[in-house]
Amino acid sequence: MENGLNTGIKAFDEMVGEIQPGELIVIAGRPRMGKTTLALQILAKNCLDKKCLYLSSTDNITTCFNNIACVLGNLNRYEHEKEVRESVKEVIENKLNKTLHLWTFDYDFISFSIELIKLKTEKGLDCVFIDGFQLLSPDISAKLRAKWLKDLAQSLGITIFVTTQMKLCRDCDRIDCTTVDFYLYNHADKVLGVYRKDYFMTIQDMERIKKGESFLCAVKNDKGKQGAITAYFNYARCAFGERFIDEDWYKPTPNIVPTTD
Repeated sequence: MENGLNTGIKAFDEMVGEIQPGELIVIAGRPRMGKTTLALQILAKNCLDKKCLYLSSTDNITTCFNNIACVLGNLNRYEHEKEVRESVKEVIENKLNKTLHLWTFDYDFISFSIELIKLKTEKGLDCVFIDGFQLLSPDISAKLRAKWLKDLAQSLGITIFVTTQMKLCRDCDRIDCTTVDFYLYNHADKVLGVYRKDYFMTIQDMERIKKGESFLCAVKNDKGKQGAITAYFNYARCAFGERFIDEDWYKPTPNIVPTTD
């Protein structure tokens, strides 16, 4: 269907299926596993022909610009600093307020809902990315937040993605998305999990686990399959891919700051 979205990772899309308007999609994982990276990768894949909004903390907006520039331009942020700067500038000048909107957590939930309705009515809106369920009006119970997100998705005919941290559990094997907030899990149409196998690997693991080796999982999927695929997190390009790329992954991150000068 022409209104559907996908992740851009072929094997993952074949398992998850097309993501439709009205759906609430949860991206879950332990801290620093790549939840934001996957969300931004889906955003970058779809923001050229869909009207998208990304809601994040203030200090994460720069990361958002950089990741989108790297994914859209297939750039290595270590080797193409100038190109990334230019892409970021183009995103700001040509996309912002047209098909891509970037907001920070300056809204209570009611105000946020009203702004979404206004944006949908006045400019159109296809999908919303909320980077941090726990940051969105934490004074309101998780039960109400989850229900309102699902109701907003259905009533506005948009897709809402929300990232959330899993509860840390030493007994978890790979990833256990059933440790996601109970209410968010129940209201979600799809729960996608991210787990980087190499993140906590020991010296012994280095012989059998490749750098960036990860699992992308569909733990709950109302209209598709459940399961996991092996993917590879490419830090230089800020994205997950289906093939392993042997690069120097541990170079220091350049100081790239968005500018409209």
